[in-house]
Amino acid sequence: MKIIKRINKLRIFPYFLNGIFFTIFGPFLFWSLYSLGPVKSIVLTDLILHTLRFNSFKYIVFKRNKGYKVTLNSYLKTLFPITIFRLTLSFISYDYLEREIFIFLITSITILLGFVFSQINFKVKE
Repeated sequence: MKIIKRINKLRIFPYFLNGIFFTIFGPFLFWSLYSLGPVKSIVLTDLILHTLRFNSFKYIVFKRNKGYKVTLNSYLKTLFPITIFRLTLSFISYDYLEREIFIFLITSITILLGFVFSQINFKVKE
């Protein structure tokens, strides 16, 4: 029972569901907007996704009444190191790893880092 309370306090389940939604919705949105051209579709997709993701983190996943506070600053502090990591890993290992292994590796590490940085940046300091 204590483990279940700890898992609920860490917000793993809502974080997981949020991740599934954005994993499906993100590529679908990009594909839907691709007729606008690659650059416009990337910019619009990221703008829409991060607006929705920020609000889902703030009001659903990391609720204030659960001991978290999501602000634009804390969201960007969570997003920035993950983006730098993904770009660095892409640059270093893209040519050396098979596509499936590369995607699995970068996705797995991004999910883990995202959760860890979210816990650090959104947790209200007591």
